[in-house]
Amino acid sequence: MKKLVSSLCLTALFSASAQAGDVRPLHPGEIPLQDLPKFAAMAPYSALHSSAKAKSAATVADVVIFYQPSFAAKYGKREAFKRVSAWVDLANNSYALHGHDYVLNVSDIVPVTSVSDDIPWNDVRDEDGNIIQDGADYIFSGAVLNAGNAEYEIYQQKWKADFVIYVRELREGDSALGSAGIGGESSTVLDNGSDPTRHSTLAHEVGHNIGMNHENGKAIAGPEYARAWECGGQRTIMYSSSSRTTTDRHYSSPELSRNGEVCGNA
Repeated sequence: MKKLVSSLCLTALFSASAQAGDVRPLHPGEIPLQDLPKFAAMAPYSALHSSAKAKSAATVADVVIFYQPSFAAKYGKREAFKRVSAWVDLANNSYALHGHDYVLNVSDIVPVTSVSDDIPWNDVRDEDGNIIQDGADYIFSGAVLNAGNAEYEIYQQKWKADFVIYVRELREGDSALGSAGIGGESSTVLDNGSDPTRHSTLAHEVGHNIGMNHENGKAIAGPEYARAWECGGQRTIMYSSSSRTTTDRHYSSPELSRNGEVCGNA
């Protein structure tokens, strides 16, 4: 259902292996979220196969995920869906780690029909920097945020979901592992082929959607408390750049520590 739940008192931030260039302006037609998610205690569960009991006990944000057909072709549909499920579980488990009653619930996973496989993710520019071909990210946003397109009908009319996520495989020349606007409703996740149980880009990008940002010095918007943190040699999910081995898959919080260092200040 199209909601986005009440006041956020997130004392924590996501850690991630996404680049600092993943934050973008809101797309035309993208509705800024007026409220941020509310948290309380929950137990982790599989987002794609969640029980009605688990859903009813939590504050649920409904998500529709669109995938590029080439993504499913690369891994096979079954394996591709398993990878996406693992990403969502990682995000939900990061909430659970903090005792937060907030769940991303996947309403549907469907192929994109408005973006052909041969279109690159980034805009194509000429030598003067002018856009000569819109990238897949921009084309998809136009399809899912504007009436008259199949993606819009699924996301806005059929499911009336809170978030929409566009998934595709990482290709040579792609500039980041994902993108999202601070406080927006849409994000993109690029699969780099890494272990899906450790691929935290979806958690990172949805973190931007709900107001989270990078570490101090790399954050350009969002609440002042919503900052990534480094503690005990590890980085939390919203860090602008972090390898899988140095990423702690949880939010920052002064109630958490690593090697004697607290993982947040608010």
